[in-house]
Amino acid sequence: MLEAIDIGPYLEKYQSRIKSVICGGESGNNARLCDYEWVLFTRKQCIEYDVPFSFRQTGANFRKGNRTYRIKRKYQMSQAARAGIDYK
Repeated sequence: MLEAIDIGPYLEKYQSRIKSVICGGESGNNARLCDYEWVLFTRKQCIEYDVPFSFRQTGANFRKGNRTYRIKRKYQMSQAARAGIDYK
């Protein structure tokens, strides 16, 4: 995720055709920031429209609250799973 996005209009219009929403941050040395609040905002929208949601990886440059973390690639997926925010 590169920013907070409003997917509500798409979920509303295509709810019956959207099978799931998957999100995560970028990996690599030049990875752009992924903010946990953006992930939670996307999850909230999915729950509102009852669409499955999965947070797959934090990305290398991850912000949660007031802290920014550099996360090694081998931990990005496990850290996302530890958040326990997948829906359905």
